[in-house]
Amino acid sequence: MNPSTEPAARPSAATAWRNRLLRGLRFSAWSVAALLLLWLLGWAGLPPLLQWQLEKQASSALGRQVSVGQVEFKPWTLELELRGLRVAGAQGQDEQFMLGRLHLDLELQSLLRLAPVLDAVEIEQPQLRLRHLGAGRYDIDDILQRLIKPEQPPSELPRFALFQFQLLDGAIDFADDAVGRTQQVRGLTLQLPFLSSLEPQREEAAEPRLHFQLNGSPVDASALLRPFAQARQGTGRLHAAGLDLAPYLPYWPAALPLRPTRGLLDLDLELRLPPGAQAPFEIEGRLALWRAGQNLWYGL
Repeated sequence: MNPSTEPAARPSAATAWRNRLLRGLRFSAWSVAALLLLWLLGWAGLPPLLQWQLEKQASSALGRQVSVGQVEFKPWTLELELRGLRVAGAQGQDEQFMLGRLHLDLELQSLLRLAPVLDAVEIEQPQLRLRHLGAGRYDIDDILQRLIKPEQPPSELPRFALFQFQLLDGAIDFADDAVGRTQQVRGLTLQLPFLSSLEPQREEAAEPRLHFQLNGSPVDASALLRPFAQARQGTGRLHAAGLDLAPYLPYWPAALPLRPTRGLLDLDLELRLPPGAQAPFEIEGRLALWRAGQNLWYGL
């Protein structure tokens, strides 16, 4: 037989294995390169796009100038961070609202559940400035008119899960031009370890905790709630010691014969939402009014 007409020898098993390995390595290399490219585009290209759209859409929705100092996105951990968010006042001069930092940590479970699942939401140093112009008018009336929509039929319960929420070092300044006073909230802290509307997590209890100083007087509140459970149930506690009433006495109704000039308020109240009860809630606890060390009134 002519050697030139003999069939080519088949590749050995080792050669075939080596070829498959090389194809697998090339596929893996291209996959890793594509993933790295997507990460790079997300890390470098998405933040300026989000910043531009956020400023544009928020300014259009609120009718106020909205600016964002910095946006960062880590596609490999699905973490988004905003810094220096500002909402201008009605005249475009002083800021109506400022936010130091917003951090969102999205879980990969969101893709499986087809619903947002957040490992953490952190809000740091939010500051709100509100002014009462008198006769029930406020300097945010223009924003409220834009946001308030005609009543619509209730929609389905939004599906989400949040494993940790923290609001830290918040501040509120409420300037009341009608009485010439400014009420201040400082050190506003809100912590919520867990909240979910997904089955079966909606039956688990949420335990929010709130703390702030109202014109220098500390106020604490806590609750144990199941807001998405079938059976309504929950408890709440509100505590304040030595709350100075002087900043709020200008709001005392003029028609009442008694008009106090000073006093301190102690309160330690527990609110309950009993399941299946006709009453909306029950209140128990202690409420006391003091003046110059003398107990003027005690209730509950």
